Amino acid sequence: LASAGIQAQASTPKETDEMEIIVVSATRTAQDIKSSPSAINVITEEDIQGMTLFTIDEALGKTAGVMDRRTKGFMETTPSLTIRGLSNARDTLVLVDGVPQNDSRNGQVNWTMIDSENVQQIEVVRGPFSSLYGGNAIGGVVNIFTKVPDENSFSMKLGIGGSADSIAPENFHDQALQGTLKILDSVALGANYRKRETDGYPTTHVNASDAVIDKLPEGVTGWLPYTTNIGGKSNLIGDMGDNWFNDETYGLRLTYTPSDDTRLNLTFANSDSVYGYDQPHSLLRTTEVTGSGKVNSIPTYGNIPITTWLNGALFARGGSTTQTNTGLNLSTSWDQINLHISAGHISKETTTIIAGLTTANAGHAPMNPVTFEGGDGRLAPATESTRKSIDVQLDMPLGDNHTLVLGVATNEGDVTEERWSLSNWTDPKSKVFMSADTTAKDQIRSFYIQDAWQLNNEFTVYIGARQDWWEMRGGESHTYTQAGGTGGITYDKVTDSPISPKISMVYKPNTDTSYRASLGKAFRAPNLYEFFGTASLGGNIYVGNPDLKPETLVSWELGVDHSFQNN
Repeated sequence: LASAGIQAQASTPKETDEMEIIVVSATRTAQDIKSSPSAINVITEEDIQGMTLFTIDEALGKTAGVMDRRTKGFMETTPSLTIRGLSNARDTLVLVDGVPQNDSRNGQVNWTMIDSENVQQIEVVRGPFSSLYGGNAIGGVVNIFTKVPDENSFSMKLGIGGSADSIAPENFHDQALQGTLKILDSVALGANYRKRETDGYPTTHVNASDAVIDKLPEGVTGWLPYTTNIGGKSNLIGDMGDNWFNDETYGLRLTYTPSDDTRLNLTFANSDSVYGYDQPHSLLRTTEVTGSGKVNSIPTYGNIPITTWLNGALFARGGSTTQTNTGLNLSTSWDQINLHISAGHISKETTTIIAGLTTANAGHAPMNPVTFEGGDGRLAPATESTRKSIDVQLDMPLGDNHTLVLGVATNEGDVTEERWSLSNWTDPKSKVFMSADTTAKDQIRSFYIQDAWQLNNEFTVYIGARQDWWEMRGGESHTYTQAGGTGGITYDKVTDSPISPKISMVYKPNTDTSYRASLGKAFRAPNLYEFFGTASLGGNIYVGNPDLKPETLVSWELGVDHSFQNN
């Protein structure tokens, strides 16, 4: 009943006056939404409260032109947004109070670290915006603005649930706490905590051919005739186990607002998550006769090899992510000149656990047979990455008809990857030998400028450009064997200096209607994973390409917005 009430509330049209909505993302200056030169969606605090969300990015999937990819719901470890057909996390810049949230390895965003209870407004700008924001904005920009606390508050949310004979997370628990304390009239301290855990659910079927079924031991039963996703005939014998997931996130924020023109935010957030798979479930049954003569039907794996139950000789069985984000945002004004400073630091560690190993990928011969309970394994890889960013912007009027935006920015990233063999794949601390490592660094320094020229009351032209000096600062990759063999590659420094210009026009003949047009160029530099990363999938090894150059995109857009009766 509560769920039905929430859905009814969320689907009720609101009579919000669009002229009251102020946005900043499309031009980096405040304006009403009808004057924006780009396609933009706004998600308000009221919208968020009317939704049932596990993570804040789920709200973005409900906006026009945006798809939120979460194949496992809140358990997804690599979510991404698709805007204008660009479908990788690296193509959409995500900001929280102006601080970038994309990591340096492959542009991923850890959405669990953004507390939805603290969000005031989300602006989604569709289309390339390298002219103002640089490389990660080739698809669009998601700008999240947090609340300015005005009173003491505390909230607690508890949830528990499970599946009712359906494919859904089993034994799910969700606990969330959030509070704000006004220390002074201008100073507020906030904190939030959330823990989610679930036993998960089966994610992958295990099939066997008729030939395999024919060789099962006598008396084994329970398989089901099955048609594969490409129409082949097979037999369902079980699944690869429940995919369980746990995560824990906490955050602190300090807000200082001495006046209406000045605001300082200091934020800290930490997230720890771990996932894995329980032992495979078998539909196969055999009989057992007890001492009293009672006949029981018990599960069995038959004579089917473990590689079938666990999807091959090498198979992912878990992983973890630990991430810490710190941020600073300062906005102030004096004599019609506005200053905005944002700075951030992201530190991230991830592991991927593989059961099984071979001489080729471990640097030594197998040690312990792989079973459901343990045996040989690998960390492939264990990564550490950091990202440091700072952006300083000034905007000011130049006479009655011009508004000038000037800014400088810098962004530095580094990544270290190590691949270790494990004596026990269920214990990531059971490291035996490091078979490979990679280190790499990159850097982007930027300058941007934009002039908003109001020709008359109805017509405004925006002309701007951004110069980026990109540098892949080099890296090294090494491989090792226990026998003493080594190999290594040293990558040279690579540089480029793309320019991203853009011109936009807005014609607003009245308060209900606006026409817009834009033409611009955008770019995206290769991330560190694309340059130096490696992956082993399906028996093939994929390696990064140090000869990559920044990709570029030329885009034009025409649009019209008109509000009919009742908005």
